[in-house]
Amino acid sequence: MATNGGGGVINIGRLASSIEEMMSHNLLMSRKCCIFRVPNLLYRQNKEAFTPNTFSIGPLHPGHPNLKATEQIKFKYPQCLIARSFSLERRKIGMIDLISSIKQITSTAGGLNFRCISPKMMAD
Repeated sequence: MATNGGGGVINIGRLASSIEEMMSHNLLMSRKCCIFRVPNLLYRQNKEAFTPNTFSIGPLHPGHPNLKATEQIKFKYPQCLIARSFSLERRKIGMIDLISSIKQITSTAGGLNFRCISPKMMAD
């Protein structure tokens, strides 16, 4: 048990069970998909609503002029993560370790080929 900010008591175990139950419902997804395209029927109805104009995740909008500025931002986050995680001398080794881990994951994930993964996708 724990108290919340309003002085009430929270049953942490019950809350965890409730969240776990909610997460177990209807979360099954195809093993082949993780970044989805908007169905053509929806896209044709309102192209502007489904075309990113600031930020894009994944390989679906490469080289789009509106997204150029944010591409630099996307590389800044992994750079900061590596800087926090590894000393200056170990950063290159750390990067190699991270890439090796991604390669291992893609070899076990259905339908992924490590050779098709670009640096931009790794930053995403």
